[in-house]
Amino acid sequence: KSWLQVWNSGNKPEPYPFIIVGESGWGKSTVAHHISEQVGMEPTPSDGGFRDVDSLKIWFGQVRSRSFTNKMRSAILDDASFLSGAEWRLVGEQVKLVAFPLVICVQTEADVPWQIRRSAMMLKLSKPSRENLLQHLDSIDSDRSDNWAITDKSDSYRSAELIQKTTPDGFVTQYPDE
Repeated sequence: KSWLQVWNSGNKPEPYPFIIVGESGWGKSTVAHHISEQVGMEPTPSDGGFRDVDSLKIWFGQVRSRSFTNKMRSAILDDASFLSGAEWRLVGEQVKLVAFPLVICVQTEADVPWQIRRSAMMLKLSKPSRENLLQHLDSIDSDRSDNWAITDKSDSYRSAELIQKTTPDGFVTQYPDE
C-alpha cells in the first residue's frame, strides 16, 4: 500500500515493479485491485487474452494516461507467467520509464525475468485456509447451508466461488462424492 501511495503522492518513485506471486485463484488480482482503490488510484488490468507485443503496447499507452475521473492508474499485469520473451523485454523497457506503477501477477517468482524482479518488491500469497475460504463464501451468500462443505472441495477462492455459484444449496452435502 505504501508503495502505491508514493506513486499517488506526486513524488518520484523508485523504478521497480511490485510482483504478487501465487497460484491461480489465490487472490493476486483482487489484492492489486483492492489496494489500488484504497490509495485512490484507478486499477487498470491487462487483458489476459492478449499475447502479442502490439496489444501490450496499446495497454501501456492506456495506463500512462489518467482515468476518466482524473485518477492516476495502476497497471495490473495479470497472468504474466505466460508472457513471451519479446513481451518481457517490452515490460522491462516500460519499468525503466517510471511512468506508472506496475503490479505484476505471476504464479511463481521464476516466471519474471531476473532483470525485472531483481529490484522489485514482492508479495508471496499462500494457499487460502479453510477459514479464509469460508469467510469469502459467507461474504457472497451467508445463507448457504453448505459453505463449510464447499471449502472441503476447494483449494482457491476462485474454485470455492465457482462451486457456490454453480451448484444448488445443499448439493455438496447431499451428494458429497459427486
